[in-house]
Amino acid sequence: MEMSLYELQIIFGVYNETADRIWEFWITGTFAIIVASHLGAEKISKKYAIAMASIYILFTISLGVRMMIVADGLGQYIKKIASITGDPWSAEMVWAMIISHSLIFAFGFLGTLFFVWHSYREGITAKDKTIVADSP
Repeated sequence: MEMSLYELQIIFGVYNETADRIWEFWITGTFAIIVASHLGAEKISKKYAIAMASIYILFTISLGVRMMIVADGLGQYIKKIASITGDPWSAEMVWAMIISHSLIFAFGFLGTLFFVWHSYREGITAKDKTIVADSP
């Protein structure tokens, strides 16, 4: 049974909202890791930095897999909508959105891991300066 254009647009909207929620949740988690790393730079031990990075990696993988599933659904439904409407640009715009989100996801992920490592290293430097300043 073929779905109507209206039904396809409703399902596409649900997939799009799901993608937005995943995206917002990832941005929130990423921001939390950055803030925690920055504010706790002098207190972060190596084990804590590794634990933060590991949890963040698992978090990002989990959301990345979910996003890939949603992106596949978006692609399938926009192709069906484009075949009914005859508008190929709508499909191209969705793929452009998926690619741009994927790039931001990848660079944001790597940048956040770098920031955790950098905060840990800066914390060590700050601790060394405090030890030198406190010594007679």
